[in-house]
Amino acid sequence: MRASAFLVALLVVGIAVVPGMVAGADNITLSGHVERVNGSPFQGVSISIRNMETDVSLAPVLTNAGGNFEVSLPAGTYEITASYEGYRATTSYSNISTSISTLSFVLYEVLGTVSGRVTDGVTTLSNVTVSLFNSVSNFSAQSTPPYGAFRVENITPGVYIVKAFKTGYNTTVYPDPITIVKGSDVVIDLTLEASSNFYGGLSGRVLYNGNPLEGVRVMLSAEGMANQVTSTDSYGNYTFNQVPPGDYELLLSKNGYVGATYNVKISPLTQITQDASLKRDSLPGTSGFVRDFDLSHSLMVIGLVLALTISLVSLLIMRRIRGRPELLEKEEPEPGEKSQA
Repeated sequence: MRASAFLVALLVVGIAVVPGMVAGADNITLSGHVERVNGSPFQGVSISIRNMETDVSLAPVLTNAGGNFEVSLPAGTYEITASYEGYRATTSYSNISTSISTLSFVLYEVLGTVSGRVTDGVTTLSNVTVSLFNSVSNFSAQSTPPYGAFRVENITPGVYIVKAFKTGYNTTVYPDPITIVKGSDVVIDLTLEASSNFYGGLSGRVLYNGNPLEGVRVMLSAEGMANQVTSTDSYGNYTFNQVPPGDYELLLSKNGYVGATYNVKISPLTQITQDASLKRDSLPGTSGFVRDFDLSHSLMVIGLVLALTISLVSLLIMRRIRGRPELLEKEEPEPGEKSQA
């Protein structure tokens, strides 16, 4: 009887213990450390945990005075992030599915940011200096190609005046002062107007075999700027006025002709000249034996010349026969008669 009671008690304990042991065996332990940019431990940072398989978020864990955290979780795949108001982590973790103790986060303070783009009203402008300043601080950045985008980061909270500057353009001041608060991201667009004495120009003449070529498409292209396009006139001339200084590609094209490309540099208050000469185009393997014509057109030219030659010879023969009709009446002697003579 006592033996039976002991066995029953042992069985009950086993039932209570085994699930706990199995659950413990299925758990994973996550631990890690959070610090500031200067390396000091960061207390009170919220560690968020999301099960990527079920998309269920668990209760966040806070770091202790040493910046450390540890949590036991059911087996699964997790995404782990760290957050604190006014700060941002440099990294996050995903697909965490095994016991690991090397999670580490570095948080930096998010101050203010101003971003946007700069144009001249038509095209984007790069290498424009955008500055934010007040009586205490000054922050700046430059716009970059191809979109004229700029981004000024880590701005100390306060009220700032914004201005944009580039050589050859009138300095632009944003109409209203900008208030920067911690964590803010202000987006503005700026427009610069080129100085009236700043533009340059480009002109030239396009020829074919020494003759003016009309209707050639001429395009002036530069990185980060809209293309300018024109066409040659009946004298083969083209002109671009009020071109912002910079390095450009000049591209010339016309159906039936081989295109040409030139690199040109436009300087302020300078009108430069770039002439060009185009050649006839032909498909590979179809070059003809008549200069500047492909094979099919070469055959057409030769056929036309032969036809004219035959017609001219025929006219000459007809004219001679009409002038001496006796030529038609003269008979050739028979072979026998010729031998008797």
